This record gives sequence, C-alpha cells and structure tokens, in this order.
Amino acid sequence: MSHRSRANGKEIVKQAGVNRPTKTPASNAPAQKKIRHTVEDIVRLLEKKGLPNQRGGVVVWAWVLATPILWITTFLLWLNSSGGWLFACLFALMTGRAVSKRSKDASNARAALLLPELDKDWLEALIDGLAYPSEIVQAICRLRLTTILPTLNHGAGETVSSERRTLLFDQLSIWNAHFHPDFLIAVLQFGTELADEQALTTID
Repeated sequence: MSHRSRANGKEIVKQAGVNRPTKTPASNAPAQKKIRHTVEDIVRLLEKKGLPNQRGGVVVWAWVLATPILWITTFLLWLNSSGGWLFACLFALMTGRAVSKRSKDASNARAALLLPELDKDWLEALIDGLAYPSEIVQAICRLRLTTILPTLNHGAGETVSSERRTLLFDQLSIWNAHFHPDFLIAVLQFGTELADEQALTTID
C-alpha cells in the first residue's frame, strides 16, 4: 500500500471520528423524583408485615395462667365473707393493667426495630403519624422518630413544614417527659438544631 493510500485512510478515519456521536454524561440525566410517603403507607406496611405481633413474653403468659387462679381465690374469699377479697380484686385489676401495658409497649418496640426502612426519607409521614387515630401507629412513629431525629442535620430539618414542626413540638409535654423521655430528648435536639423559636421557648 502506497504512502498516499495510507494518508487517505487516516483522513477518512479522522472525519468519521468527528461525526461520531458523543455519550451524554450521567450527571446531565434528569434527577429521579423523590417519593413522598404518607402515614397511610406506614399503615399498609404494618399490615403487610403483620406488625406489631401481640404475642406476649414469659411474664405475660405467666399472668394469663395465674389470672383464673387469682379470680377463683377472690371468689372463695368473698364467699367466706373475708375482707381480703377486696384487696385481691384490686391487686388483680392493677396487675393486669400493668402487664397489659408492658406487653403492648414491648410489641410496639419490637415492631419499630423490625422496620428499619422507616428512615429519614419517611420523616414527614412519621411526624403525621403522631396524630393518626391509632395508638399503635402513634407509638411506632414515636419510636422511629426517637432514633431518626438526633441524626438529622439542619438541612434535613428545613424541609419540614411549619405545620409538621408545630405537631412535633406539641409533643413537648409533661406526659411524654414522664412516659417517653427518650422521645422528648430527641425532639428537643431536633428543635435546637433548627434553632426553632417554639422549641427553644419550651426548652427555656
């Protein structure tokens, strides 16, 4: 092959390279739209996974087995006109209520641990869940927020609407301070990070 033929071949290849289509950089691709979750999505997720599971632990089952014996004893004391039946009855009612609450709290905590997908992307839905007409949904949202809120930075908090902030800071109550202190601390940390006036007034 002559020198001129090789030169012509290179020129053709060069021209072809100029007209070769270029790939669009990945950075120019349109950003994927963020999915907005709702509290109804949380309810459906709970139903799908069958949570919370209300099966009790050893203490609960022990109380279930002891309840008939206790009531029979109370009845016998009543037949014998003994004043002890009143105390036995009160003990049964108070203990049963306490065991039931402990069992429910344990079931809700276990359900929250089994739902790690409820992360910061579900923040708005979790806050809405605090006002949902279901104690179970409220409890699970409260438990997940206890874990999530301390990890959020200022930028993440700015995306929360003023209505949801009001709903969240309304949780700063004596009731939650007594029964849910970890949740209360998480809300206070979130309010401090945002320098939100409503939260800071509550702190003062």
